[in-house]
Amino acid sequence: MKRFASVYNPARMIPAINEYGYKFTVVNTVFAYVAAMVMTFAMTYFLKVKPVGMIVCVTVAIIFLPAVITYSYRTMYEQRRFSDTCLYVEQLLYAYRNRGNIVDALEETERVLPERSAMKECVREAIEHILYDYSDESVTKNGLEIIEKSYDSSKIRTAHAFIMRMEQVGGDMSAGVAILQKDRAVWQKQIVLFQKKCMTSKRNTVIAMIITLCMCAFTPAIMQKSVQNIRIQENIVYQVSSVVLVILFLTIYVFLLKKMSFGMLEKKSTLSEEEAFRLHKRVTEGKDDIGKKLAVSKLKRNIIKDFPIWFIDVSIRLQTNNVRVAIINSYDEAPNSIKPALAELRDDLAFAPEEAWPYRKFMKDYEISEIGAAMGMLYSISSGGGFEEKVQLEEILNRNVEIGSAAEEIYYEDLLGGMYGIFLVPALAGAGKMLIDMTLVLFAFLNFA
Repeated sequence: MKRFASVYNPARMIPAINEYGYKFTVVNTVFAYVAAMVMTFAMTYFLKVKPVGMIVCVTVAIIFLPAVITYSYRTMYEQRRFSDTCLYVEQLLYAYRNRGNIVDALEETERVLPERSAMKECVREAIEHILYDYSDESVTKNGLEIIEKSYDSSKIRTAHAFIMRMEQVGGDMSAGVAILQKDRAVWQKQIVLFQKKCMTSKRNTVIAMIITLCMCAFTPAIMQKSVQNIRIQENIVYQVSSVVLVILFLTIYVFLLKKMSFGMLEKKSTLSEEEAFRLHKRVTEGKDDIGKKLAVSKLKRNIIKDFPIWFIDVSIRLQTNNVRVAIINSYDEAPNSIKPALAELRDDLAFAPEEAWPYRKFMKDYEISEIGAAMGMLYSISSGGGFEEKVQLEEILNRNVEIGSAAEEIYYEDLLGGMYGIFLVPALAGAGKMLIDMTLVLFAFLNFA
């Protein structure tokens, strides 16, 4: 509630925009308020709304304006952070492959980043921490965490974990770098596609609102030309319905901007660990009823989204551990949706470390073929199925890219769901408004007759 109120607080608008790295002056604020009032006045005038209704609509527009401006700048801010993150991960991996040293890779990456960007400053701070903080025993790890705290992205954490492992164990990293770059490219492509879909949805919804306003304004006028001496615009029901329509469209516009201002760097899971264990227990032990099907559906979508994050963590741990140890050590960092099945796998591996059935049993109740194939690959590596170390990493990361691509699609489909649904609201609202108007014309005609 506090965050909701702050978005609509005019006093918080300019400081918030400044925090995003943009300048918004008092002159800009005055111009924005004037523009909002003029546009809202035009909408209400078009619908023949009386002065009292106009004041109500303009007041609502003034209340909404700080949110409109803040969400617009937040969208630009998130897009810039996303662009900086993609550039950083891409350059860091290539630089480390060429240099073979984390500090040298960071310095080369910093030179490529845009001047005066937040990412460039963050990378410089990390470099200085690694080079000059002699009191820190884990100086490289903590230096990289400076970047991770500012840019909360699994892609950055994965890249950092990978180069840290390579720094420790050495070896040929070309295959790993290539696959991580592919993973980044898939992620970048999905977000760019999502942004385009958001813009298309926003444009279509705005067009739908304009068309609806035109129809709602012209329909009564056309009908009244056929029926003289009838003025439904004077009716209180018409006035109220027109005001409600305008306020509804203003609300829809704010909703669209809010949806488009989402954080692009990280997918935040809303599933708690306790809920994940409860749902998993219902899936594995419950009766085959509607409750079990709902539990499977909810947990399955979260698993598909989260599995690539866990799988890439295991693949990196494989550089210094065998499969069983890598799986066991990954539990604490695993996403909540993965932990119930992972706890079972951990116990099964302790009981039968050399057997294949623990791998086949893992998440079999959710019938996700990609996970079955990935676990089969892990078992082949565990049993020494002829994989060389380089091939192991390449194959396992390739599998992760495939699963991750499907997970990204599901995640952004969920985000787009609300925007696709809101597209229908203007048409439905317009139909309701015209139904009210035609009813008023009919009653006015019967009374006049």
